[in-house]
Formats: sequence, structure tokens, C-alpha cells
Amino acid sequence: MRKLSVPYTIRRRGIYYLNLRWNNQFIRQTLATKDPIEAFQKVNALAPILSNSQVSKQTLKHQLSDILDTSKQSNGLKLAKSSESTLLLSEAFHLYKTEQSIENWGERTASQNEATFRQLTELVGDISVSSMSKAIVRDYKQALLSYPANRYKGWRKDKTLEELQADGCRSISLETVRNIMGRVSSFFNWLVAQGYREDNPFTGTAPRRAHSARSERSPFSDDDLRLIFSTPIFLDKAFKHDWQYWLPLLGFFTGARLEELCQLKREDIQVSEGVYFLNINPDGHPENRLKSPSSIRLIPLHKELIKLGFLSVVESCSRGAFLFGLTRINTNLGHVPSKWFGSYKASLGLPKRTKVFHSFRHTLRDKLTISGVANEHIREILGHEQIGETFGRYGSSIPVDVLAASINRVSLPLSLE
Repeated sequence: MRKLSVPYTIRRRGIYYLNLRWNNQFIRQTLATKDPIEAFQKVNALAPILSNSQVSKQTLKHQLSDILDTSKQSNGLKLAKSSESTLLLSEAFHLYKTEQSIENWGERTASQNEATFRQLTELVGDISVSSMSKAIVRDYKQALLSYPANRYKGWRKDKTLEELQADGCRSISLETVRNIMGRVSSFFNWLVAQGYREDNPFTGTAPRRAHSARSERSPFSDDDLRLIFSTPIFLDKAFKHDWQYWLPLLGFFTGARLEELCQLKREDIQVSEGVYFLNINPDGHPENRLKSPSSIRLIPLHKELIKLGFLSVVESCSRGAFLFGLTRINTNLGHVPSKWFGSYKASLGLPKRTKVFHSFRHTLRDKLTISGVANEHIREILGHEQIGETFGRYGSSIPVDVLAASINRVSLPLSLE
């Protein structure tokens, strides 16, 4: 077993110290122990404080001292100290959640992982981290394949799994099983990185997709685009909310994800040397999230968007406000637009599952490719990771005006004027 790593700590002469950058300030305080398990316990006890980014440095230090003093008197939390192999899944997940909530997770992702972990311990028990074997993972996978959908909703939450299965409840989908096992696998990757395990028993165990990811989200054809953009909403601007007009157009002409567009603020629409562009970034709100670091990018505004008056929408928006005035539902700004677009396209006779808002992204990619745009430009516009050292290591080296020339090669198969 590799040497145990305790997050947020350093060692000096064998003694563990809390080592934390907090709101751009540096905090270091002794944990007064040489025992990694005891250090783990103390960091674990600090979890509720560390999850509150609004606490001041001085208040944080006072609370740290109080907890550490109490920890000394009570001999710490009642975790087993004999060996790190006795660490339970619940204990490890608590620290994992605390670290990820500070560094990576938003509220929605945290909620998904909590539900996944509750499901994991329901099926395999709160066993020790070290006892999770390939055999247990196989049994866990089989249990997931017959796991009832909406397990904790409505009348289902008061019934056992056996009762729900006997009632013939519909099982969760294969893709849901894949997502669940992916989250658990990420947890075990973290356990390996922290030295709690030598291997990840979930590697290679998720069920295969019945279809390719691309086949699940098909691009829109030109006929589809004519249907979508030839209704009074687009020809006469007969809409109730301006996002009903602009989000589909932005989806087609930028290839941005729906949530990326919904997160836009006035200051995210910028200009450089006469070229207007969207600055896609997670800044401006603690719940803003992007899919990956490569999703941070600059997307030139297509000349058609400018011609149709998008800049007037930007100018009418107050600084600091979301461009389309949307509110979050379960941390997601795109919840209402997504449901609206689903109903809108269904009313036009378009498929429910394979052609969705995300299909605009695939559509732009295909049209850029057909127009002869270089793959590096396409990856930069869509926020895909670049391949190779020239573009990948140093970030974007493609000027926004060059990207603008590429994106302006694309056009709708109808006129909106």
C-alpha cells in the first residue's frame, strides 16, 4: 500500500499541518499529530467550515482552533485508527465530497454524487474501502441493471427494493447505469490518488452503450432547420420571451451548449479590433459551471446574429445580470428553455430523443467541416481539447478574427429578414 496522503495538509518534521489557500489567502496551522489517520480525522472534522467560502480568514482560524482543541480533548472522531484499511466508504466519501465541493463541484453535481453514494451503500453496505473487490463490483452492476427508476420519489421511497421489483417497477436505463458507475469510478480514482487503494475495481466495468454517443444526438438537417426557423417566432419575432428567439439562433451559429448560453452576461459579449465575440467562462456566479477547462473559449459572433440585432439585446441588459433574465431551477439556468425547446420541436414533428437543443452543436460542427474549416478551428469554436503541443499546451493561438472568418462560412438554409 502506498503512503497515505491527507488532503489539505503538509508535513514538517513528521507533524501534519493544515495547508490551505482560502479566498486568495494562505492558512497554515498545526494539526498536532504525526498519525495520518488522526490528521485525516481532524481535516474531516473541519469539513463543514471549509465548505463555506463566505467565512472570513480570522473567523475560520478561530473555528479551526476550537475544533482542534475539542479534538485533542475527545481524542478525535471515532474513526478506527488501527489501519487505514478500516476506513469505511462513508468516511472516505465525506472527505471526497468536501474536497470536490470546494474545488470542482456545484450544487447539482454534489447532489448527484450524494444520491449515487447513498445508492452504493444501499446495495453493497458501508464496507471498508479496501474490501471493495471486483466480485462485489460485478454484483453491484447487476443490482443496478434491475434498480427501480425514481427509487426515492413519491410512494416508492417507503418501499424496499424487493417490493418495488415485485411490483414490476420500470428499471433505470442503461445510460443511467453507465453514469452512476462513472461517478463511483471517479470516487475510486480519487481513493487511489490519495493512497487509500492501489487500484480502482470499477475500471472497465461500466456497461457498453447500445449505440454510439453520436447516434444519440443527431444533427439537424437543412429541412429540420427550415422547420425550426420558419415559424412566427423567428419570421415575425412573435415570442413571449426573447430567449425563445435568440437561444436557438445562438445554438446554431455558435455551437455553444445551452447552459453556456444561459450563463451569458452583458460583459461576456466583447469586441476586439472590430470583431464581436462571446467570452465563454464560468465566472460571475459560484454556480456557473463548464464541462471542462477546454470549454473556456472565445466564439466570434456570426455576422447574421449582428444583422438580426443581437447587440441591441446586449446593450439593453444591465451589467452583472444574466443576458436573458433566467433563474436557476436545481442550479440549472437552462431548465425552462430546455423544456420549452423540447415541446417546440415536438410540435414541428421532430424526433423527441435524437434531435434536441444539443443537436445545434453537432449541426455547426458538420457545416464547418463541409465548408472546409480546419479541425483546429472547429475544436476551438466548440471548446474541444486540442490535439498536439502547438494548440493544446499553450491554449488558443488562433486569433478571434481568424475564427470569425471560419464561422462566417456557415449559413442558415433560409432568410430571416
